[in-house]
Amino acid sequence: MSKMIEYERRLSNLAEIYSYLPDEKDRDTILGIFNKRYDENYISDYLAFILDPYRNGIGTQPLNMILDYFTEEDNSLNKEDNIEINREFTLSNNRRIDLLININDSLIIGIENKIFAVESQNQTSDYAENIKNMFGDDKEYLFIFLTKGGKEATSEEFLSLTYKVLVSLLKKVAFDFSQNIRKSIYYQDFIIHLEEFIMTDNSFNLSEKSKLYIANHDMIKDLKDSLIEDSKSGFDKIESYIKNYFDEKESDDWEYNFANNTGSSNRGWQQIYKDDWYLKGELSVHFEYHFGPKDFFLRDSIKYMVDAEGKRKEKFIQLFEKYYQENKADFEALNIENRPEERDYAVAYKSYYPKRNNILKVINQSLEEFDFLIEIIDKTMAEYKEGEDIAR
Repeated sequence: MSKMIEYERRLSNLAEIYSYLPDEKDRDTILGIFNKRYDENYISDYLAFILDPYRNGIGTQPLNMILDYFTEEDNSLNKEDNIEINREFTLSNNRRIDLLININDSLIIGIENKIFAVESQNQTSDYAENIKNMFGDDKEYLFIFLTKGGKEATSEEFLSLTYKVLVSLLKKVAFDFSQNIRKSIYYQDFIIHLEEFIMTDNSFNLSEKSKLYIANHDMIKDLKDSLIEDSKSGFDKIESYIKNYFDEKESDDWEYNFANNTGSSNRGWQQIYKDDWYLKGELSVHFEYHFGPKDFFLRDSIKYMVDAEGKRKEKFIQLFEKYYQENKADFEALNIENRPEERDYAVAYKSYYPKRNNILKVINQSLEEFDFLIEIIDKTMAEYKEGEDIAR
């Protein structure tokens, strides 16, 4: 089987597989939007919100679920209880535990959250000792070590809680979420985030599209390299075609600022102008195409315009306005815009929509349609220079 036939077969399979893949943008979460998917601090912030009965829109059920899991008592906290949620609570030795929850000043809950970081030396033992010293012997204490895989804390007083168990507890909450749609979204989003980004194993959580790309990377790279080579060749052909069009105007000397001449093959704009349309440090008037050596086969449109740049461009545009009004019918007949919103300094602007098999035909069309502007630019430049001479 030839290489081309094999490519065509694989590409056909790729297109079919790709059509069934989900849009990966739909799987992002609130933390993902802000690029904080695995940030322990942000996840701890989110957990503090979920457990806070005064903020979560649900009440005490999430906190009760955790208490029920670790105690044999039937916990029935409600909003009348005095529940204080502290993030990064500072201990007497200036160390900080991720969450400290004070319930009625009788039950103290300390939660240390570890997604990737390992426990530092004597960290949990130090936390337990300092918290007890701060709040006294007359309190009850519950210390929780929250991790992905159930890793034990060095302190025996810290009980292990996995994210898998945490999610299962949060899912048991019975609440009519239609009573508060916004808070319901926050609550469900936290659960989804833990399931999709935290409860996974230590491998990278690649999307199906990424897996498909990796599996076919060599073929895709080969195809891309082929397109780049064809694009460069096509660009050279277009450049020669444009230069030939202007060089045939024997009475004029034309300059060409094309990407291939500058070594910037990624540049997406190309310019053509007369030498006397360019006044260094002052004004540059030119025909300008928007396409580059690598992308014109992929573009939906090609922009062609007469652009004015430089610190004195406003004066040129003001002088050009008279000729635009005189030739407005020609502009409108050819659908050429004057100073469109997307290109305010383009005194003439048009989008063309070529296919791969008629690019040169469209280029020729653009050149011919803009040809009448050469004389108008010459007249405008003459007035511009005359005004400058008088001013001097």
